[in-house]
Amino acid sequence: VTGTLKTYAPRAKKIHIEIDPSEIHKNVFVDVPLVGDLKTVLRDLIPLVDEYDHEEWKQEINAWKDEVDSRSIMNWEEDGKLYVAHLIADIWKATGGGAIVTTDVG
Repeated sequence: VTGTLKTYAPRAKKIHIEIDPSEIHKNVFVDVPLVGDLKTVLRDLIPLVDEYDHEEWKQEINAWKDEVDSRSIMNWEEDGKLYVAHLIADIWKATGGGAIVTTDVG
């Protein structure tokens, strides 16, 4: 989700992995368009990435997770309403994590 396109990551180099070539540059011009199935593209890219110690980065990510956990919809009290996040969590639980769930922002 880009928000306001005029101010979206103006100094960033953008990489877009997309199975549908018509989606490339559709909303945002990207520096590196990669067309293909995500699983295949990532498999091809991983050997090109140098390994390094991720511990500091993982600690930062975990701190963010802890900080937002209290606001997560998954921790809301049951109020009788059906939320998409709860539905996806229930599918995950029912399939033992074996379901493939996809969403689209469009």
